[in-house]
Amino acid sequence: MVASREALIVAATALAAAVAVYAVTGAALWVAPFALVAAVVLYMHRDPDREVPAAPLALVSPADGVVRFVGEVRDPYLDRNCLCVRINISLLGPLVLRSPTEGKVAQQWFHPRGGAAHARVSAGGRYAVLIQTDEGDEVVLEVSGRFLAWRLRCRAVTGERLGQGQRCGYLRWRARVTLYAPGGTRAQVESGERVLAGRSVLASLVHGAATAAGEAHGEARSAPAV
Repeated sequence: MVASREALIVAATALAAAVAVYAVTGAALWVAPFALVAAVVLYMHRDPDREVPAAPLALVSPADGVVRFVGEVRDPYLDRNCLCVRINISLLGPLVLRSPTEGKVAQQWFHPRGGAAHARVSAGGRYAVLIQTDEGDEVVLEVSGRFLAWRLRCRAVTGERLGQGQRCGYLRWRARVTLYAPGGTRAQVESGERVLAGRSVLASLVHGAATAAGEAHGEARSAPAV
C-alpha cells in the first residue's frame, strides 16, 4: 500500500513545517497539528491493492464510495439510452480512480478546460473518458468536482489500453463518479450500497440474445438532478 506522489509531497511539507516550528519554538505542542495533517493526507491517499473479480463482462467500481443512483438515463456523451450508476466518493478515501472494464481509451472530454493527457478539472467541471472493450461495448466514466481547490489527476491517454480495475488516476475529496454503460447492461448494486474500487461489481454487460431479455426485465428509473 502506497500513497500518491501529491500526497507524499503535502505530507513531507507538513512534517518539514513541524520540524521548523519545533526548532524555533521548542514547543512540541505546535508540532501536533502539522503531524496530524500529514497523517490525514497520507491516510486519505492510501493506495491499497485490490483483487479484481474474474468476470470479464463485469463493470467494477471505479472508486470507493456509496452508490447514490442506479437507473436508466440518456447518455450525455454518446446520446444513447444507458444504465447509469452514480457514486459519491468516501470522505476519507482512498481516492484512487480505477478503470471499470478492460478496453481502449477511445475519447476524452474535459470541461471546462482540456487538451492535456493529465487532466486538470476545476470545481464544477467534469472529466469523462470513453472506454471501448474488445467486444465493442462503450463505457463512459465521468468524474465531476465540487471545489476549485480539489482537482483531478488522470493518467488516461487516448489510445492507451486499460485493464479491468487498473489504476488510472487520483480523485480529490468530495468528487463524484458516474458510470454510463450500454443499454441492457444489468445493474448489480442498489442505491445506498457501499462499494470498493476494483473489487465491487456495479453491473454486468450483456451480449447477444440475452440483451433483449435484459431490456425486457429492466426497470427504468428517473435520473436525479445533476
